[in-house]
Order: sequence, then structure tokens, then C-alpha cells
Amino acid sequence: MKLSAFKVENYRSLKQVSLENMAELNVLIGKNSSGKSNLLEAMNMFFSEFEPVKGATPGLNEYIWHKGSTGPVVFEATFEVTGDQLTGLPAEDQAFLTSVFGKTVPSILKITRSLTNAQGVWKTDSIVWGIIVMVKDDVPQLSPNLKIDSPTLERILKIVSQMIKSRFRLLGASRDVRGGDRFRTTVLDENAQTSLWNLQQSTSLRDEEKYVEVETAFSEVTSLRLDPAQARLMVRKGSRRFPLGLEGGGTQGAANVLFASLVETDDFTILGIEEPGIHGHPRLQRRLCREIERIARRRQVLISTHSPTVVDALPNASTWMVEFEDGQTRVAQADDLRRLLRELGSRPSDALFSDRIVVVEGMPDRMVLEAFARRLGIDLADVAFVTTRGRGSETPAKTLEALVSAAGGALIPAFVILDADRSAEASRLVEAKLIPKQQVHVWKAGSIESYYPADVLRDALQAISTRYSLNLNVNKYVQEFQSGKLSPNRIDIGDKARRLDSSWEMTLAEEVAARLERSQSDPPTEIRDTLAAIGTAQTTTSSSSSGPTSA
Repeated sequence: MKLSAFKVENYRSLKQVSLENMAELNVLIGKNSSGKSNLLEAMNMFFSEFEPVKGATPGLNEYIWHKGSTGPVVFEATFEVTGDQLTGLPAEDQAFLTSVFGKTVPSILKITRSLTNAQGVWKTDSIVWGIIVMVKDDVPQLSPNLKIDSPTLERILKIVSQMIKSRFRLLGASRDVRGGDRFRTTVLDENAQTSLWNLQQSTSLRDEEKYVEVETAFSEVTSLRLDPAQARLMVRKGSRRFPLGLEGGGTQGAANVLFASLVETDDFTILGIEEPGIHGHPRLQRRLCREIERIARRRQVLISTHSPTVVDALPNASTWMVEFEDGQTRVAQADDLRRLLRELGSRPSDALFSDRIVVVEGMPDRMVLEAFARRLGIDLADVAFVTTRGRGSETPAKTLEALVSAAGGALIPAFVILDADRSAEASRLVEAKLIPKQQVHVWKAGSIESYYPADVLRDALQAISTRYSLNLNVNKYVQEFQSGKLSPNRIDIGDKARRLDSSWEMTLAEEVAARLERSQSDPPTEIRDTLAAIGTAQTTTSSSSSGPTSA
């Protein structure tokens, strides 16, 4: 059974959030307190407190409700149910469903439940399996035309409860707790130690298989070998055993995830994992992600993370951006943006963990603009630059449009800076309302190279000429640049270009960027204004119908 969609209203920061078309492996990305944990906890509450009708959850408080809300907390879950996904049910239940529905059991099961008040009273708004309404307004619904009488309906709802209740396991972010060693704080779950010890000692074939699966996965992730002894989990290093609780937090955290995934739950349980790599070195995080991908082939997994390593190590996962704005959480899918970034040769995490994206022509633009920003004292730490030259060639205009559209859809504001010869593309972006006018800039002078300060260009050309023994006529090139006859990136050095370590454009940009911060020349006003707008802009999804700005 796969959770294909989940909606929640009025739960903590989730005033109204919807996840559609969920994959087998889903990654939630967002800043601290953006609502990632709230989303996983909402799912956990829906599953753990499920009853076909009515129900009660004691011990609630006002903080369960979204601030200012007086309405119910509403959960709506849509499941994809196929014959293969019913294999977790006893054979007699499968046979019973077939006798009711025929050979093809309806593939869509949709359930809406509401938590009506702080006393914890639940109401089932509806349970619909296929086109058959089984519960409406907390009342079971008979279907005489389908020969669903009271005993039949009661059994179907019992099966639904068996399919749903407690079929979500939330693994919280690892919390440091005092363990058995007085000098060491541990993150290792004590229950994991005891259970794995018992599995290792068991002579049951099933228990032996489970233990071997955990042992193998643990070795793959940590390069250590489990070697239980004296009712404790130990790891072997050479000829000695050491308590697992004395290993690093990443190793212990990985053991917790593997134990809960492979031992405590079965393949019919959806896993929600908070920060699986919170204590881990990037290499351990990547290895753990490989194991999580294997687990996701058999069951559905949702992960919340702040780790760029985890995001980049799970390229096949569906990515969801979680943002807190105006007092509530917003969630959007970022799969299209992620795919485009990878096509352009950018690491998805660089953009997905940034406050905004700046789309520029190529790496020279990025290097020089970042250097100008440092010279001006403009902080671009939370800005990701994305180049439109993917894999060495110009990206088509349609890809630029798709990139800007995908960024907006993923809740990441985008800014576009293009050369003058691409002004038509800039106009189309604005006219199509893909981006506000104030977030598009076209260089008046042609390209970023037209804004190199003359003194910086002179020093850069001289340094390149000396390093590669090019014997360039530096004064001639600078004079032609100052008179507007030559753009620095158009300097033709003929066969001497073979001596360079990279292209002429890149080589020159690197030298210019390295010298900009020490230059005594004031940065051009157009550069200053453009970078200031990027550095201080408020995130916005509004749009404008007017043409692109040129200043």
C-alpha cells in the first residue's frame, strides 16, 4: 500500500498543506522550524490514532492547532492499493475482499478524518474505496446494490483499520541521552541493543535472517562488524571488541535507523525518518543513503533533512521544499528544478538550500559577480548561482524558462542576469509571468566582461601573459577595451590558447576576480545596483507584466 497523497489543515504550522503524487522515496528539505517535523508528525498522528469511525486521543493541548484556528484539524490520505500491495493481509482477508469487489480490488482508497476539539474527539468524514462510500460523517454506509450488508461492511472496515492503523513509523532525529558509560553521551537506542542481542542468540531461521540483514547493512554503512557479547552490542576492531555506544554518533545513529527499518518494522510499514545523517560524516551519510534507497524499493520512505550530502546522495528521490512564511508552512515539489540543475551540471543542494537563485550566463559571470559583491560588502552567502551554459554549450531558451518556472514552483525566488543579445528571452520570461520584472536584468553594455575595471583588466592580462609566456600586447588590448572596440572575452590569442589550463574567457575571469577586491576603482553603478537588489531582495512570488529592467 502506497500513500500517494496527504493533506492536512490546521495542525501546528500546517494551516493548509498538500503533498500530491508522492514517490516511494521522498525527501523534505527546509530550514529549522519550517514545518518538516510537523508534517511527519501529522502523518504519524493520522496512522497511529486511526479508527474507522470516531475515536479519542487524550492529552492534547492548544498547540496542536494552527495559531488562531477554531476549526477541526483535518487529515486526508489517499492510498494506492493493488493486489501486490495487499500481500500484507492474511490470505482469508484477501479472499474476502476479492469475493466482495471481484477479481480487481479498487486501486484507490481515500480517507478523511478530523480531530474536532482539544478533548481529542475524532470524526471520520469519509472513507471511500474506489467509488464505494463506506463511511460518511462518522456513519458506516451500506451499499445494497453491491451486496454490502452490515456484517460485510463491518469486516471491510476492520480490514481497512488493519491496513492503516500504526502502519507509519516515525524515527525522530537522534537525541543525545545518557547511556551506560558515565563519560560518554550516547545516541544508541537501548532497545536496539537488547533486541539485536536476542536476534543474534536466537535459533529461529527468521530471526537469524533479520540479524544477518542488519549486520550486513551495518557493515556496508560503517565498515565495522557487529560482534555482540555479554548482552551488549559490540563492534570488532582487530582482535578487540568495543561497545557500540562508545563509537561516534554517526555510527550509532545509523544503527538506530537500520534497526528500526529492518527489525522493528515490516515492508508494509511506511517509514518517516528525521535527519538520518545528523551525526554522520558525509561518507557515512552517503553509505546510509544507499541503504535507505534499498529499503525504499520494498516500502515507502519519507526523510526530512538539512544535509546537502543526503540530498545529493539520493538523486532518485522525490524532493519537497518546505518553507515557513507569513505564519504558516508551505510545501512544493522540486523534482523539475532538481532535474534541470543536474542537467546544467549544478549540485541540486547548492540551490535547494539557498534563499534564492541567480541565473547567469556562465562561470565567468558567477566568479566576477561574487568578487564584485565582496568588494562592495554585499552578503551573498544564501544565494546560489546557476549558469545557463550546461555541459559546455548554451542552454536553449526553453530550458531557461523551465528553470525559472521550476524555481518558482519550488518556492525559491529566482533572479536572471543575461547578456544584451538575450534580451528577447528576458522579455519572454516577464511576459509569460514566470518572473517579476524587477528580478530580471540585461547588461546594458553587452556582457559582464564590459564592466571589468581597466586597471584590473590590465593587471589580469599581464599576469596571464607572464604565467603562460604569451607575450601579449597588454596596452593595445586595454586601449581597445576603453574605446569600446573590443570586449575582453573576444581577445584572440590564436594558437597560444592551447597553453592555457582552461578557456580564455575562464582564465581571464579568474584573474579579474582575484584582483577585484584589491582594486581602487569604484564598481560600476549598474553592477552595484544589480547586486544590491539581489542581496537585499525580499522573497516574492508576485509577477509583473512589464518588460525586463535594464538597470
